[in-house]
Amino acid sequence: MLVTSEDIYDTKSLIDYLDRHQDSLAIKPVHFEKGHTLLTQGQQVEQVLFILEGGIVLHRQTVHGRRFQLGTYQYNGFLGLMELFSEKPCFYTVCASSKCRGYLFDAKQLTQLIYHTPELAKFVFKHITSKWYLSVEKMTRNMLHTIKYCVIDELLAFDEQQPGEKLFINKTLESERLGTSIRVYNRIIKQLQVDGAIEVGRNFVRVSERGLLEEIMEKEIDK
Repeated sequence: MLVTSEDIYDTKSLIDYLDRHQDSLAIKPVHFEKGHTLLTQGQQVEQVLFILEGGIVLHRQTVHGRRFQLGTYQYNGFLGLMELFSEKPCFYTVCASSKCRGYLFDAKQLTQLIYHTPELAKFVFKHITSKWYLSVEKMTRNMLHTIKYCVIDELLAFDEQQPGEKLFINKTLESERLGTSIRVYNRIIKQLQVDGAIEVGRNFVRVSERGLLEEIMEKEIDK
């Protein structure tokens, strides 16, 4: 599963700033239970969320009902900023994958504060551009490489962050996110297991031979 825990948004500095200016920013603390829908695809943004703790899951659905899972993220910071400044409806639906704690901002008020507060503007626009970069990076990878390459790439990325740990997966959601069928996804995982590169359990995958997995991915690059 696409799990991003690396702090590419300078989140600690931003949280420190928010904590110091809660009164002037009129921040409303909020809590959400697992499964709660935070944003819905197609809605207009009137409030902006900042997630301090917990995980979120994103997906987008076609007019015919086909759903694409976009990934699971921990502590994902602002939700709704791109829609706020582009004046476009929400591109995806966001749900809490665990209990979440955060801040709620009035969209119009936050906009004015950003326009008149250079320090806040710096944090906000770094956040927007970092999210955009990460999204384009993943989208481009999925366009240029095979599904097998993408699966291996994410296994290696997880193993680099948490060496030797189990990666718990939902195969249905993984298939949706990669734009493939669960049959194809299972076949890839099974082959990597047969090759001896990964260990597969009931609901988890663990990298057992990182070097071998890297060799297999190298062969997929030009396919």
